[in-house]
Amino acid sequence: MHRAVPGRRPVPVITAALLSFTLAACGDDGAAESTLDSRATWTQVSMPESSQVVGPRVVFTAALGRSGDLPALVAGSGGDPGEPASARAWTDDGGDGWRWDELPLPDDQESETAFAVSDGSTTWIGGTSWQAGRPVSPYVVRSDDRRTWADVELPDDAADRALRPGAAVVVDGSPVVVGMDSDDQPVALSLGGDAGLLALPAVPGGREFAGFRGAAVLGDTVVAVASAEEPGQSGEAVVYRSTDGGASWTAELGPAEGPAEPTGVVASSGGFVVTGYLWGGDGVATPAAWSSSDGAAWTAEPLPALDGDRDGLSVAPGDHSWLDAPAVSGDRVVAPIVVTAVLRFGVLQRDPAGTWTVLGDSPDWKFPGAGAEAALNDDGSLLLAQSGRNLGRVGELSTEGRWRNQLTEVGTLDYGMQFTSFLDPAGAPALIGRRPVVELRGSGGWAQTGQLANYAFEGHALVERPWDPAETADLSDVAAASTPDGGSVLLGAQVWEGEDGTTVDLVGWHRAVPGGPLTPVEGLASPETESLSAVTYADGTWAALGTVRRSFSSTDPDTAAVWTSSDGVTWSRADGPFAATGPGAESWAAGACALPDGDLLVVGEYNEGAQDRPVAWKRTGGHWERLDGTAFGSEFGSLSSCSTDGDTTIVQGTSGNRATVWRTTDGVVFEASTLGERGESFGTIRVIDGGYAAAGTRVARGQQGAVVWLSADAKRWRAIPVPSVRVLTGADVMADGDGGLLVATTSGASPEVWALGNPGELFEEA
Repeated sequence: MHRAVPGRRPVPVITAALLSFTLAACGDDGAAESTLDSRATWTQVSMPESSQVVGPRVVFTAALGRSGDLPALVAGSGGDPGEPASARAWTDDGGDGWRWDELPLPDDQESETAFAVSDGSTTWIGGTSWQAGRPVSPYVVRSDDRRTWADVELPDDAADRALRPGAAVVVDGSPVVVGMDSDDQPVALSLGGDAGLLALPAVPGGREFAGFRGAAVLGDTVVAVASAEEPGQSGEAVVYRSTDGGASWTAELGPAEGPAEPTGVVASSGGFVVTGYLWGGDGVATPAAWSSSDGAAWTAEPLPALDGDRDGLSVAPGDHSWLDAPAVSGDRVVAPIVVTAVLRFGVLQRDPAGTWTVLGDSPDWKFPGAGAEAALNDDGSLLLAQSGRNLGRVGELSTEGRWRNQLTEVGTLDYGMQFTSFLDPAGAPALIGRRPVVELRGSGGWAQTGQLANYAFEGHALVERPWDPAETADLSDVAAASTPDGGSVLLGAQVWEGEDGTTVDLVGWHRAVPGGPLTPVEGLASPETESLSAVTYADGTWAALGTVRRSFSSTDPDTAAVWTSSDGVTWSRADGPFAATGPGAESWAAGACALPDGDLLVVGEYNEGAQDRPVAWKRTGGHWERLDGTAFGSEFGSLSSCSTDGDTTIVQGTSGNRATVWRTTDGVVFEASTLGERGESFGTIRVIDGGYAAAGTRVARGQQGAVVWLSADAKRWRAIPVPSVRVLTGADVMADGDGGLLVATTSGASPEVWALGNPGELFEEA
């Protein structure tokens, strides 16, 4: 599992009528209860080909090297366009190349792998399967030849508590699996003679458990490394340790102090080695490794600095880098080293004395920042399996560190069309898709932009429509807003190639009346690189929100930016305290609205020391004032947008990893209300006939996937799962004009749109 930089997802705004919030109990009797509502009338919207991934997709999660008669293996999942993913095992078939086999799991469920372990004769793969409205189901399969697989019977409580495996080790010939249950608490499952699910100690200090990253065994001592966090803060490393083969456990923070993320652990004859990364005070991730003879006392180990000429890759100032999960054979430990903005990865090697050196590097791939699953073969070569953006490749590094050959490439380089929210739903609504595209430029150079598509609805079909104006098709991002009398503004990000390299300028058009002529806007472009988050019309003022940075390079920090206009044509960038102040700190502006007294409020977030924090800026009489987390009673989190209705303004965002709204009548005192539980997200909450609705995503109580949140009174909410065969993320909802809802979802494969025909009938229990 490769983690580089935490993704930043905007949490859209709501209406000002929502003043207090509680969630309706749904499935409180246990994780095994289905949350599908048989009364819901769903129709899947027909999707155009341009919105879909063009070929098969794959993801790799584990690798095992060749050992005697056992072939090299890569575990993961794959699927055809529009079909659920199935857990698979790829194996080296010698002269016939590589083959893959589906694991013996239900055909009507989406499945994924979490681990692959072996004792040299038997191999086990484990993970979860899923069906809409049902909690995840754990599975473990075994094989003696890595080609034919049989199901392993699990104790009932593993399914009852929706076990999500994270890692495993083999103890006395049977796997010990560590993972988390439906309450997001750490558990262990022993598949030996006394098979059963064991609750593990809570993370010290009341931190929230975030999952296991790896496990290793040396004698009777088992060490499992995990991540945990204070609500809303960056993760910290945790070590779970058992000295009796997994029968009992202790938990301690470590092996590092402060913000850190472990990626894996292995055991050699000298003890345990953990790899991962540290978050610096400047918000930059740097590789790290630690060792321990007993799994209790840990020592940080120095790592070599990468040199581009000598090692084939280096780390630019401000770029993130990390060590992926390690592999071991005897006393030899290896681990891939990954740099976010580099197309290739390197491999570090550790000798028995604990000295790390650079072993070699891979050839450039088709996009940057992709790590690899690593495993050592019995001849000393290193198996490396990369995946990302629905593509995978498997190669080998020789004992001397040379990339010897590419064994196979599978899947499709296509991340799919991504939906976020409906464009200008109050004016001329559209659904805009954005497909990330990486352009390779030779000598390791690359640039990522977005390929846009413009969609509209015709009945229960999504159709591609022409851009207006036609130049919009060449933009990388777009946003739009309308006035109550039909005037509109469409803005976008235009990528340019100039004498000094690539840059991005904001461009746009204003239309005074519906169907009227378009007038190009002016005043947005600058020598800096701009990005666009949103545009809004607030009480006579147009406001565009986004960021600027010094260059096109992703390693340059972002600074929040606000552009305003009184007529929609002539724009100017606001001069205010928008920049974050700490070393390496960044800020983003995400949304804006007019407060009841007419002052303009802009909301966003800033990141300092690897911590996301809410921030807002208020303009009074031409002067900008910064409001930090103190004003919102939340030190950690983010703000995404705001809306005002009458004498009440509502700000939406997150606080301590919980979806939250804040209510204010004066722009000074903000009263917070929590929307959902941990793992539950809300999109834009919209007023519809009979109540309120929002798209969202639920990864809680063993459930996962896209949902529609419904409420009759804006006080009690319930989730209606979208009945897709694939795990999706809820993006946005929009009334269809006939009493129903159009629900846009997205994923790393292909998006889907669903129509809920009878939301009004479902409000009774909401």
